[in-house]
Formats: sequence, C-alpha cells, structure tokens
Amino acid sequence: MEKINISSLEDLKKYAKTLASELSLGDIVVLSGDLGSGKTTFVQLLAQAFDIPDKVTSPTYTYIHEYKIPQFAKESGILAHMDFYRIENEQVFHTIGTGDYLGSPHVINIIEWGEKFESLLPFVSKKIEFILEEDKTRTLLVHK
Repeated sequence: MEKINISSLEDLKKYAKTLASELSLGDIVVLSGDLGSGKTTFVQLLAQAFDIPDKVTSPTYTYIHEYKIPQFAKESGILAHMDFYRIENEQVFHTIGTGDYLGSPHVINIIEWGEKFESLLPFVSKKIEFILEEDKTRTLLVHK
C-alpha cells in the first residue's frame, strides 16, 4: 500500500497525471471515501491528464458516463466513469450496463463507491481510498 499526502489541488492533479501514465485499457480502478472527499474532482483531473476535452461530471444519477480518450483513439479507448453510490442491489448493478464496460479491453473503468459491489467486479487494478483529514487535506491510500 502506498500513502500519498494531498495538501492542494495541484498535488491531486500531479497524482492524477501519475496514475494516468500507469493505466492501460482494461484497467478497473475503485475509488472509495466519504462524500466530499475528492473522488469526482480526482476523476475530472484524471480526464484532464488524458487530454479529454469533455466536461466531466458526476454520474451519481445516471450511474455511468463515458469519454473518448484521445491517446487511445486507435483502440477506440474510452474512460468509463461509474458511480455506484445510489445502486441499491445486485440486480440494479447488472441492469445499468456495467457488463458493457467491466472487463472490456477498450475501457479504463474508474468507479466511485466501487467497494459496494467489489465482489462483482472481474478484478481490481487499483483501489484508492480518499481520506479527508481534519485540516481539510487528504490522504490517499493506494492499494495495488
């Protein structure tokens, strides 16, 4: 496990760039942490690191947003940003289209609240826990 201290948005942006350089199509990354701990902001910064021009918003109510990744255009690569916060059960998990993305060799999956259904994921490439500290800084615990 790696522990990363984040004291500014710039620190979070640096880690997003680092992670973007490490990810490959087919990867599944689970983001966990309390509401307001920075998960969606991190995905926005990760999209910037991939040079995705689209505005990245939270898929809390739609469950999944997808974005074309320019550097993986030849492979039709996409970033699938998922949010499992409002998914109540396994049946809903299967009916929202997760099967179209998870395990696909053309998709980098970034899943907020993925720990809720981690046992249903084919594998997890990385799990990143966002911990909001009392002084408003964050600690990221990265499990590989």
